[in-house]
Amino acid sequence: MSFANVFSKALSDPGLAGFRVESSVMTLVPGAEDTVAHRHDAELFGYVLEGNVQIGLSGKEA
Repeated sequence: MSFANVFSKALSDPGLAGFRVESSVMTLVPGAEDTVAHRHDAELFGYVLEGNVQIGLSGKEA
């Protein structure tokens, strides 16, 4: 798995001081699995550029 940062910018709204919007590309080898439970303390979205991804949330099947 590798990550490449694409974009990072501080948010201009005074109420969001200290927060940033960031974008990166994550590259996975075919069949890769990440089984470590973790969470993100922010809004998150993903866009699959090639292939497909299956995600299981809260211990549920993908």
